[in-house]
Amino acid sequence: MDPNTFSQFETQSSDSCEWCAKPLTLIRFKVFQQEFTLRPACECRIRAQEEREKQALLEELRRSMRQQGLEEGLYAHMRLERWKKRDASTKAAAKKLEGYLESVRHGAKNWLYLFGGYGLGKTHLGVSALRCLCLERRWEPLLIRWSEYCSRIQQGWRNANAGSEYDLWCDAINATVLVLDDIDKRASSEWALGKLFELIDHRYLYQLPTVLIANRGIEKLTTFWSGSELMQDLASAIISRILGQLSAVIEFSGSDFRLQA
Repeated sequence: MDPNTFSQFETQSSDSCEWCAKPLTLIRFKVFQQEFTLRPACECRIRAQEEREKQALLEELRRSMRQQGLEEGLYAHMRLERWKKRDASTKAAAKKLEGYLESVRHGAKNWLYLFGGYGLGKTHLGVSALRCLCLERRWEPLLIRWSEYCSRIQQGWRNANAGSEYDLWCDAINATVLVLDDIDKRASSEWALGKLFELIDHRYLYQLPTVLIANRGIEKLTTFWSGSELMQDLASAIISRILGQLSAVIEFSGSDFRLQA
């Protein structure tokens, strides 16, 4: 800009911050011989505003978890610090989860696969991962129980009050961090497996953190989803994407803790 039309200079002022009493430096500049003065905000007020925004975001994330029921019933107790390290297997599972959380913090591949029998704590650690990533990384969380979610979508076809299919899918594909529970709880139809592929494919393309929970290991899903040639193709495509973005696998073993006295 032509120096004849614009000039800038700083001057020390007798003004001081109302909060910390630190002297403020005014910025004065001229445009076409007309003088303007800016009184910048003090660093302490900027930090305070940033802290308020941080706390507001945390409260919004906590509200989101409450709305999903993650602060009620058994879900409320699904926290990493509440994980009972009863034996070598449960200790190893916790250590692997901590390693996964650390790798996500450093921007590595960000998918986690948890699998094993019933009553071994898969959902506990999956929700623990969701909670940690939500509150530490400020990521919007979403927990989906796959069979139930498909049922909700189908209910929406007949009942407008159940929520539209479009809105439900937008929530699932765009959540910053998603826990997808019970992906192999029951045999899939071509429609359900096709929707699962759409969800997995979108999150793979955009590298969105995803935690998958199943009873079967990844290598057994193709057989489980082999109802037709189309389903076999979908299963192969889903597994390929899971493996392509996978950061860690945690296998659970032992006896069902729900049956223990």
